[in-house]
Amino acid sequence: MDLIENKLYSDKIILRFLFIVLSFALINDCKSQERKTINIINSDSTISDKNKHPDYHRLLGNIVFEHENYFLKCDSAHHYLDIGKIKCFGDILIESDSVLIYCKDLVFDSKENTASLKNNVILKKSEKSLFTNNLIINFSNDNALYYGGGEVVKGIQNIISKKGEYNFKTDKYLFKDSVKTIIENDKLITNHLNFDNKKNLYLIDGPSNYIKEDLNLYFENGRYNSKSKKGFFSKNNYIKDNDFVLQSDMFITDKENNIEAIDRVSLVNEDDKIFINSGYALFNNSLRYFIEKPKISFLNKDDTLNINSEIVFSKKNILISHKDVRIISKNLIGKCDSLSFNQNDSLIKLYGSPVIWIDGYQVTSDTIILTYFDNEIKNFYLPNNPFICFKSDTTIFNQIKGNEMSGTFFQNILQKIRVHSQGESIYLVKESNKNIGVNHTKSPKILINFFKGKVKEIIYSGNAESLTVPIDEITEEKKYLKNFYWRWDEKLEILN
Repeated sequence: MDLIENKLYSDKIILRFLFIVLSFALINDCKSQERKTINIINSDSTISDKNKHPDYHRLLGNIVFEHENYFLKCDSAHHYLDIGKIKCFGDILIESDSVLIYCKDLVFDSKENTASLKNNVILKKSEKSLFTNNLIINFSNDNALYYGGGEVVKGIQNIISKKGEYNFKTDKYLFKDSVKTIIENDKLITNHLNFDNKKNLYLIDGPSNYIKEDLNLYFENGRYNSKSKKGFFSKNNYIKDNDFVLQSDMFITDKENNIEAIDRVSLVNEDDKIFINSGYALFNNSLRYFIEKPKISFLNKDDTLNINSEIVFSKKNILISHKDVRIISKNLIGKCDSLSFNQNDSLIKLYGSPVIWIDGYQVTSDTIILTYFDNEIKNFYLPNNPFICFKSDTTIFNQIKGNEMSGTFFQNILQKIRVHSQGESIYLVKESNKNIGVNHTKSPKILINFFKGKVKEIIYSGNAESLTVPIDEITEEKKYLKNFYWRWDEKLEILN
C-alpha cells in the first residue's frame, strides 16, 4: 500500500512540473506573438471599400504614423488591420531624434516589429549616410540590415558592400561580402568589416587588402582608425611592390606614409635573388630602414653571400649596411664598418677598415669594391693602399702590394690578381718542399694566376728588381712589406 501511495505522490509531482513548464512556454509564445502597436496620427482621408480592397483601408494625404519614438510620414498607405501590416508609398520618411530614413516603398509588420524598405533608401545619422535599395529595420533591437548592395558615406570616407548591418544605439556597422572602403586616397578591400562610428575604428577580418598610392598590403586581421589614419595589420601579412615582397608578423601604417614592419621581417627581391631579414623595419617614400639583427642574403644555386650588420637601409636601389658589418659565404669572409650595394651597377663597396679573406688570402684596402651580378662575385677592385697576404709558413707570409689592384673570380673561386702599378711582393721560396729563402721583388706590374685556389704562377712585367735572401739569413724586419697587418683573429671571431 505504501508503495502505491508513494507512486501516486511521485506522479503528481511530475504532472505539476510539466504544467508549470507548459504554462511558461504558452506565456512566452503569447508574448512573442504580441503585436507592436502603431498609432496613426494623421491622414487627410481614409477609404474603406469591402468590394475593391476588403483586406485593407486606403490612407491618403499627409500620413503620419508613430511607433516606438519613430515617426513615419508618407503620401499614401494600405493599412491591413487583420494581419497588422501597413504598406507605404510615395515619398516616405522615417525620423527620430537622431535618424532620418528616406525610401519609396515600405512595409511595416507589427507582429515581427520590423519594417522592410525598398527603392532609393537613404539612412542618415549625424554626418553619415547609407544608400541602398533594400533595408530591413528591426525595431526591437534597433538594428538595420541591408542586402543587394549598399554604400555608406561619411565625409571623405566611403564604404561599399553587398551586405551590411547598422545598429542605431551603438552606432556600429558590420559590412559583409565584397567590401570596399575609400578614405581619401586609402582603400580597404575585404569581405568582413566592422565599423565603430563613434571611435572612427574599422575592424577587418579575413583575406583583405589595404591600398595606398603604390602600396598594396595583404592581411587577414587588422584595424584602422580613419581619424588618426593609423592602421594595424596582422596575420599572413605581405606587401607586394614592383621589385619586392615584404612580410612580417605585423604592419603599422600612419598618415605620413610610414610603414612599420614588426617581428620576423623578410624582404624578397626575386629578380636579383636578394633577401633581407630583420626584427624591425621602417618604410616611407624615400627610405627603407632595417634594425634588430638585419641580414642581407645574396642567393645562388651553389652558395649564399650573407651580410650581417646593426643597421640596413635602402634608398633608390642602393642597399647600405652600417656598423659592425660581417660578410660570410663559402669562399669569402669579410668585415668593415659600412657597406653599400648598388643594384644599378652591381657594385658592393666596403668602407672603414675593410678586409676580406678569400681561400686563405687576406685582402685589405682603404676601399674594397666587389662586382656582383648573375648571383656571383665576378671581380674585385682595390683602389687605394691595397695589400694581400697569405700565411705560407709558421713564420713567413707571402705578401703583395701596390698602388691599385684588381682580381677576377669564376664561380666564386679566385682566378687572377693584377697589380696595376708600383707592385711589390714577398714570398717564400721552396725547393723539394723545403724552405730555402725569401724573395723580395719590385715591379711596375704583377699578374698572379691561381688554380683551384692556389698560386699557379706569378708574372712580373717591366723593369723588375728581385732579391732572394737565404732562409737562415732573413731578419724579422725583412719578412714584411710596409703596412703589413695580419687580422686572422678577426676572421675567427666572425666564424665563431
